[in-house]
Amino acid sequence: MARRLNTNRDVRRYLASIAGKVEAGEMDTKTADTLTRILNAILISIKQEMSERELEAVEEYGRQLKGA
Repeated sequence: MARRLNTNRDVRRYLASIAGKVEAGEMDTKTADTLTRILNAILISIKQEMSERELEAVEEYGRQLKGA
């Protein structure tokens, strides 16, 4: 089953899950490293999207001020 990784919180929870599995010997470090790299890429993408949304909101606010 695919995990939902739509927010920073989702990614952090999954990273914590991976760490727990490595500590318990349920996952090898190579697999954990691969998953961590993928999750870091997803996290960067999520943060970039958030920044773009914030910038759009600021730009819209600026347009509204000019029109007022």
